[in-house]
Amino acid sequence: MRSTPTPRATAKRHWLLAMGFALAIAALGAHGESATGTSRAQAGIDVRIVIPAFVRTRSRSDPAEVPIGEADVARGYVDVDEATSLVLTSNSPSGYTMAVAFDERLVSRVAVRIDGRVLEAAAPGEIHVASRMIVDKALRVGYRLFLAPGASAGVHRWPVMLRFAPTAV
Repeated sequence: MRSTPTPRATAKRHWLLAMGFALAIAALGAHGESATGTSRAQAGIDVRIVIPAFVRTRSRSDPAEVPIGEADVARGYVDVDEATSLVLTSNSPSGYTMAVAFDERLVSRVAVRIDGRVLEAAAPGEIHVASRMIVDKALRVGYRLFLAPGASAGVHRWPVMLRFAPTAV
C-alpha cells in the first residue's frame, strides 16, 4: 500500500526539481571566452539550506477555573497537578522558550512543573527550557500557584497562560 505524499512534501519536491532544472538550463547556455582566446571557464556554486527553528503546540487544554480553599490561603499556595495538557514539537537542539503570564491579583509567582522540571516565574516573562529536539511529545503540566496578598478562598478563573516559542540561537 502506497501512501499519498503531503502537500508540503509535494511542494518541496517540485521546488527542488525546478531549481535543478534552472541550474541545468543555465549551465547548458553558458559560454565564455577569455582575453587569451580560450573558451574554458570554471565556476562554483555554494548552496546552503537554513531550516528555521520552530515550536508547535497542539491538543492543548487548560482548566477553566481553580478552586482555592481556606487551607490554601493559610498555606500561601495551591498545588494543581496535571492541569494543562499539550502535545509539543520543537526542532531546535537548544531548546525552547516558555512565556509565563499570570493574574497578579490572584497569584504572586508560579512554579511550572513540566517534563520532569520545575521552572519558577516570579513575574510574567520568559524562561528558557533546555531540551533536545522533540516530536509530538504529550506533556502534562502541573503548577504551584503562590497566592498574592489578599487572595481569597473560592473558585477563580484560571490565572495562568503559557506560550511556547523557539529559542533564539
